[in-house]
Amino acid sequence: MNQPLVSFIVPFYGSTGLLKQGLDSLVSQTDGDFEAVVVDDRSPERAAELLSEYDSRFRYVLQPENRGSYQARLRAMQEACGEYIVDMDCDDYVAKDLVATIRAAVQDRPADIFAFNLKRDVDGIISDHWCQIVDETFTGREALKRFAENRLQWSVFARAFRRELAVRAWQVEPALCDLRVLAPDDYAAIVPVVLLSQSMRALSYCGYYYRDTANSICHNASFSKVRRTIVETLRVQRVLSSFVRRLGMGSEVESQVRAVAMRIIKWWVAEYKVTLKQRLRVLLSLHWNS
Repeated sequence: MNQPLVSFIVPFYGSTGLLKQGLDSLVSQTDGDFEAVVVDDRSPERAAELLSEYDSRFRYVLQPENRGSYQARLRAMQEACGEYIVDMDCDDYVAKDLVATIRAAVQDRPADIFAFNLKRDVDGIISDHWCQIVDETFTGREALKRFAENRLQWSVFARAFRRELAVRAWQVEPALCDLRVLAPDDYAAIVPVVLLSQSMRALSYCGYYYRDTANSICHNASFSKVRRTIVETLRVQRVLSSFVRRLGMGSEVESQVRAVAMRIIKWWVAEYKVTLKQRLRVLLSLHWNS
C-alpha cells in the first residue's frame, strides 16, 4: 500500500448522522490521495455500520473502552499512515479541495505544518471566516509565542502536520501517551508537534468547517465540567513542561506553554459565564493543582 499524502484522523463519540456529513466531505475530495481513520471511543451510536458504506480508504477502529477524546485522537495518529495528518472533530467537515490544496502547498513550498482558515457552521448557517490568517511562514516556537501572546488563533494553530513529528514527540516524552483528558485534548496533541516543527506555513485559504450546534459541548457544559477541564489543562501543562525540559528548550518556552494553558482556562471561564462564587472555586482548583 502506497503512503497517502493525508491521513484524516477522526475521534468519534456522538452522532453518526453528523459523522456521515464529515466523511462525505472526504469522499468529495478532488484529490483522492488520502485515508480516514475513525476511532470509535465506545460511543452509544457505533460507527462500524456507517464505515462499511465507504471504500477501503476509510478505516474503523474501536477502542477497548471509553478513554476520552485525547486517547482516541492518539490512537488514530498511531494507526495513521499518511505523510500529513489532518485532525477532524467527528461533527465537522472540510472543503472538497483540501487535499488538493495541501498537495499544491507541499509542491510549492514544503513545511512541517500547514494552517488554514475555517468557517463556523451554526446550525446550518455558514458564518464568515471565523479565524483570519494571511500567507506567511514561521517556526513552531514562533507559533507558540504568538498564541501565548494572543496573536494567533488556536483554531488555526495546526491543522495539517507531518506525522513523524507526533511519533518523535511520543519518543521524547512517553507520558504524552498515558494522558487521559477530554476538553484540552487539542492542547496536549498539538503543542508537542508545534514545538518540534522547523516550519509552519499559514495559508490564506478556508479548508475547515467547525460545526456549532445547540447540542455542542460549548453550550452544554456544567460548572463541574469546566472545573474538571481546568484541572486537566493544568495536568497537561505539567506534562508539556516536562517535554520542554527534556528537549532543553529553556525557561522562556516553558513559560509560553504555561501561558497557553492559562489562555485556555480563561477562555473556558469567560465562555461559560462563570459566576463570582464559581470563580473562587476555580481559583481553589488552580491552587490545589498548582
